[in-house]
Amino acid sequence: MPLIDNNVKLDFKDVLIRPKRSTLRSRADVDLTRQFIFRNSKKTYQGIPIVASNMDTVGTFEMAIQLSKLQLFTTIHKHYTVEQWKEFASQHKDILSNVAISTGMTENDFKKLREVIDAIPEIDYICVDVANGYSEHFVEFVRLVRKEFPDKTLIAGNVVTGEMVEELILSGADIVKCGIGPDKDSIFNMLELTVTNVQSVNHQEKEIVQTNNLLRWWMRHYHHIGLASLAGSAILVCIIAIILLPIAVHNATKDDEQCVTAVTTTMTMSTILIDPLCAAYATWKSQAVTIAGSSDGTSSLSRSHLKSPNDMLIDANDNLFIADSGNNRVVYWPINATEGRVVAGRGVVGSWSNSFKYAAAIVAGKDHLYVSDLGNYRILAFPLSTTEGSPDGITIVGHYGAGSALNQINSVYYMSVDRTRELFYLSDFRNNRILKLNLTDNTLQLVVGTGTFGSNHVSLNLPLGITVDETTGSIYVADSRNHRVEKFNFNSMQGITVAGSMNFGQNLSQLYLPSSVAIDPFGNVYVADGGNHRIVQWLVNAQQGRIIAGTGVAGISNTQLNYPVQLKFDIHHNLYVVDQNNNRIQRFDLQYNGC
Repeated sequence: MPLIDNNVKLDFKDVLIRPKRSTLRSRADVDLTRQFIFRNSKKTYQGIPIVASNMDTVGTFEMAIQLSKLQLFTTIHKHYTVEQWKEFASQHKDILSNVAISTGMTENDFKKLREVIDAIPEIDYICVDVANGYSEHFVEFVRLVRKEFPDKTLIAGNVVTGEMVEELILSGADIVKCGIGPDKDSIFNMLELTVTNVQSVNHQEKEIVQTNNLLRWWMRHYHHIGLASLAGSAILVCIIAIILLPIAVHNATKDDEQCVTAVTTTMTMSTILIDPLCAAYATWKSQAVTIAGSSDGTSSLSRSHLKSPNDMLIDANDNLFIADSGNNRVVYWPINATEGRVVAGRGVVGSWSNSFKYAAAIVAGKDHLYVSDLGNYRILAFPLSTTEGSPDGITIVGHYGAGSALNQINSVYYMSVDRTRELFYLSDFRNNRILKLNLTDNTLQLVVGTGTFGSNHVSLNLPLGITVDETTGSIYVADSRNHRVEKFNFNSMQGITVAGSMNFGQNLSQLYLPSSVAIDPFGNVYVADGGNHRIVQWLVNAQQGRIIAGTGVAGISNTQLNYPVQLKFDIHHNLYVVDQNNNRIQRFDLQYNGC
């Protein structure tokens, strides 16, 4: 049955911002000058908050010269050399307070940024710009820039949702660029993702950002903006017509316009890393804390216990969703809680829409929780909720039973999400392949594997955990019976081995039945080395790994693991492990970030 969303969707043609009476005789009497005190840099901006974007045909030195005469701002594109910057600064020192230097995320970009700032310290604004800001590497890079330049006002983007605005603010951004897509299309992408969460707010009860009329000249250039503020736990957004989103708190007056809207923050299941990590030297505590299940390995159907858990999700507040597989249910486990809440499944084996036959894998996206119902050979979608209950799920894959056709699956133990492209990747275990699920029409497509087991670099042998690197366009696969982790580019079915080898064993150059894989923003690999009862880190291009959790011997103590099958990191790089045979979730806290 198809998933049909009957909620009302609104666009600009459906909404009118109510006008207010004014004492002004003419639009020429409007004063657009505003003052902002930025949250992280603590710097003060005074001017007209209309900003030329950093596109290479717009964010030029020539544009900055002209716009500065009108108290307007320009984000300079990133293609100017250090010498060109020096020449510009020597001739136009008076306008440096109205420009930002832009940078990408490569090592050369960062090197050039340092050189320009060192040569021209009067530059107060830095713009970190990528086409799509929904990647861990991007947020990590924003954090790095904030650490390197603590007194600079930092612009970051592009994103379109409230939770990512919040993540960037917490990572050090003062200004967030909103909108994904070319030219005028970007505003529609922004509306589509935010308007369903918008509700009215009384301007006398909240701190707001004052919005203003816009220069007709700028409107002719097809740019778009939202003005936002961090007020309590909500992100205030007023979607109007420019490209930049300043983050600054401004107290409303009685005369302020009542067009302010509040976008309620939504739950995100992606792990956004906001603290720096120098992976080669980072260490984690050897003694873990049991955060879900029983520390002594007891299993039962009670709410305080788990039974053979297989997968988990961590939200931004360190709450967990757990695939409590042996109990045929999904459990929501709040942070610091001693028991969980059943949010899907009935705790008994079944094939009804509210039941599971081994709930193996869970992912979240588009306000739904997706569960691989292993023994029923299907993927079910449930409303994403933390409320106790056993709701009916909707089958989006699995109408045709177990099999190897492209409309069938056979034992999906793990899934991964590409939020940028709205795709799920399924590890189709017994079919020795990775499938791509398009959430728009629920169709499946072969991505990796031949459908039969093999050991060359186009074949897999009972694949388990997978993770997607949206930034580089890569997918990592725990190729369990080949005892290795393979990396595939999105546009290639030819993989390369990035951890382990064909020969299984306990040496640091070997893996034994790897179950899951994670990556950090720099491409370093972390493996749940299940058969060796340990978590191993493999740096990029390394010939062997480094044990970061577990002793390599199965056990029940807080330093040991017994067949770890899944691992995740929270935003502070604390390591979470699904310790399957001990029926618990363990957390190994970061001891030293290595930096």
